[in-house]
Amino acid sequence: MAAGADRADARPIRRCILTGARTGAEDLIRLVATPDGVLGADIDAKLPGRGAWVCADKGVLATAIAKGALAAKAARALRHEGPLAVPADFAAQIDARLCARVLDRLGLERRAGRLVAGFEKTEALLAAGKAVLAIHASDAGADGVAKLTRLAAAQGVPQLALFDRAQLSLALGRENVVHAALKAGAAVDRLLAAAARLARFRAGAAAGAGAGQRR
Repeated sequence: MAAGADRADARPIRRCILTGARTGAEDLIRLVATPDGVLGADIDAKLPGRGAWVCADKGVLATAIAKGALAAKAARALRHEGPLAVPADFAAQIDARLCARVLDRLGLERRAGRLVAGFEKTEALLAAGKAVLAIHASDAGADGVAKLTRLAAAQGVPQLALFDRAQLSLALGRENVVHAALKAGAAVDRLLAAAARLARFRAGAAAGAGAGQRR
């Protein structure tokens, strides 16, 4: 592979201001200071100006907020003059935004006709070898999940189980969505990346369960 290609594939490495760990930017959350002195999360890492990075770990973040460490370290990293306010629900705000990114992508795939919903349609798509992602509500019945999981696992199809049926139903614009599947051609890699980021944030850097991965 050419040297230029190697550089293009290299992940941007950033340092977490809380733990000191250095990792890829996609595993971190970029922080910025708003003009009124409030700490904000730049989920897409596209806002102008100075930024700081923290690990995408809800537990670590919540602990740092409670101890006042996040405000102090973020103010120093951002070179912010004066006190920097951190909302008490800052970690929950980030969770909600990461969640919305995944659900929005699912809605886009549904409107584009690349997502089917319902047990029978999901089962048929998996059985035909045309599914690239299986989706289950977190409150789905164990029997249905087990049957579809066997089909998905046999073909190496990743699975997603981060949302309950109310969230899936709202995102997909139909009632009582428990199971769904994406057809080939869908932007599954971007969807899985967003889902894995949410899973890691909720359960720590070692998380992966429920998010699904390509095999």
